[in-house]
Amino acid sequence: MKKMFQILNLTLASILAISIFPAMLPNAAASGVYMTAPIGGGPNAPTDTLPVLKMPADKPSSPDTSESIVSKTEPKEVKITFFANAKAKQSIKLHAGDKFGKLPIYSAVGYKFNGWYTENGVKVTKNSRVPSENTTYYAKWIKNAQIAKDVKVTFNAGKQAKTSRKYNKGEKLGKLPAFNMYGYKFNGWYTEKGANGKKVSKNTKVLGENTTYYAKWTKK
Repeated sequence: MKKMFQILNLTLASILAISIFPAMLPNAAASGVYMTAPIGGGPNAPTDTLPVLKMPADKPSSPDTSESIVSKTEPKEVKITFFANAKAKQSIKLHAGDKFGKLPIYSAVGYKFNGWYTENGVKVTKNSRVPSENTTYYAKWIKNAQIAKDVKVTFNAGKQAKTSRKYNKGEKLGKLPAFNMYGYKFNGWYTEKGANGKKVSKNTKVLGENTTYYAKWTKK
């Protein structure tokens, strides 16, 4: 009888182990570790008798957050020469690709300055772009005789003393004529007769229409 009770206890213990042991590990499946039942398997036991491990997924590689180094190229500096004539030229430093901006202006007696040109005859302006190499530009001149003067300026010193000249609009009057009158002193040229009017000089620029200037006299 004693041996029979031992067998029954062993069987009961086995049954309890089969039904109770898996419940004692509630987090086993959740953690990725599965245990096999000691006898006959159980409701949560896998078909494989070996433990099954769930390996963590590979972490995605972190993006490179370091700032990219961008190399900045300094604008190229070039030498630009403006050649008006053998005695009149100047050089400046500019950056390639920039606009020229304000250009130098020269003057010559008997000629009109007509801008700056390349050796090939291409005109440059303040909005032209600076080339990538050192470059010389040449002044273009036009003789005054080749320019049609269409503004008539009359110098009126009285009924018997008048003279007229032809100018271009904006041109300076230059050297002014002078007259003599007995008993009077010549006092210059004015825009109006009598005491009114504004005095003009060699630096006065010609208007865009025919004009008369009047001599002013002072009695000696």
